[in-house]
Amino acid sequence: MKMLPEYVMRLLSKWASTVALLLPLYGVAAHAESRAVPDDKAPGVYAASPVESEIMEILRHEGADGIKGIWRMTGGGAVVAIVPLAAWERTHGIIFKDKKRSLTSESVLILLDSPSPRLQPGTVMGWGAPSAKPGVYEAWLYTKEKGFTLTSRKKFIMTLADDGHLTLRAVHKGITINPWRFLPYMFRSAVKFRDDTPADLNGFIRLWPEPMNPQQPRYL
Repeated sequence: MKMLPEYVMRLLSKWASTVALLLPLYGVAAHAESRAVPDDKAPGVYAASPVESEIMEILRHEGADGIKGIWRMTGGGAVVAIVPLAAWERTHGIIFKDKKRSLTSESVLILLDSPSPRLQPGTVMGWGAPSAKPGVYEAWLYTKEKGFTLTSRKKFIMTLADDGHLTLRAVHKGITINPWRFLPYMFRSAVKFRDDTPADLNGFIRLWPEPMNPQQPRYL
C-alpha cells in the first residue's frame, strides 16, 4: 500500500482539527438563530408555537376592553392581536427601547396569521397608545416585509368606530407640491384632481371577544 506524502498528511490533520473545533460553534449559532429576539432596528419574531392561546390567556387576565382583542385586517386578511404591552413584556422579558409612552397605556400588535408564509405567528407589527380624544389611538406600525420580519415604521391613527370595528388612517408629514399651481391662472379651473375614496375604510374587524353586533351574525 502506497503511503501519502508527508505534507499531504499534515494538511489532512490540520483540516480534521479545524472541523472538530468548528462543529460545536456551529451548533451554538444554529441554536441562537432559532431563538430570534428583537433589536433596535426591526420588530422581533417570537417563534413560540402556542402564540394565540398565550395571547388569549393574557387578554382574559388583563381584560379585552377598548382595542384589546383579536382582529382581522380588512386588507389582506391578516389576523392581529392587540394586547397590553406591559403584560407582553412581563411574559417574554423583552423591553422595546423605542416606545413613545408609558407601559401602562401602550398596547402591542402581534401577528397571529398572515397571507405571507414568511411571517411567523408572534411577529411584532407595532404598538399603539391612547390619545386625548376618546376612542382614538396613535399607532406606530411596521409596513414593509423584509425576509422573516417587518421593517419601516410609520405612524397611523386608529379609531374605534364601535365595539367591532377599528379604522386605520396613515399620517403623512412633509412638504407637498401642487403641480397645477404652475399653470397659468386661466387654465387652472379646467384641470381638477378628484378622489372620493374615504381615508378611513382600511382597518380591523374584531374576531375575539365577539362584539355585540358582529359583522356576520350567527343565525340559530
